[in-house]
Amino acid sequence: MHRHFLLLGSGEFEPWAAEAEQFALSKTTGNGSVAIIATASGREGDAVFERWLTLGLHHYESLGIIGQALPVRTRADALDVSTAKLLDDVSMVFFSGGSPKYLAQTLARTPVWDGVQRLLDRGGVFAGCSAGAMVAGATGIGFPFASGLGLLPATAVGVPAAPAERRVRVSWQRPLTRR
Repeated sequence: MHRHFLLLGSGEFEPWAAEAEQFALSKTTGNGSVAIIATASGREGDAVFERWLTLGLHHYESLGIIGQALPVRTRADALDVSTAKLLDDVSMVFFSGGSPKYLAQTLARTPVWDGVQRLLDRGGVFAGCSAGAMVAGATGIGFPFASGLGLLPATAVGVPAAPAERRVRVSWQRPLTRR
């Protein structure tokens, strides 16, 4: 089965992304809902973390899509099996922006990350903006691509920090090599 991705440069939960999100959801399995995860902003304080979750909920509500905010702010949250199980029925998981390094370190080798991989394996969509997009990239690449968790093992995803640039940035694809 093909894996589905929606990777955005910046500007999550804005109207310009609605058509792409609806397209991505039309190609998936699951119950049609979106799990919103704002882990990348987890170190920026309660107000910022909650703001991203609330923006996501309002955005999807405006599109007639059920959104579910997952409270994954810390590694302890990502290790919670009951939170990970919330990914079992959704059609898409959306990771908002913030720190790609913090996001990758918080999610790597956790039940929540396992849940993301199960979602992809059953035909769901991995969606992310900024840091949320970057973690989908290849592992073993230096800065600024060092936050990839390997969902796209032959792709480095880089997102510009400049707010004027609000689109996907796929920096390069390296050929797969067998060793």
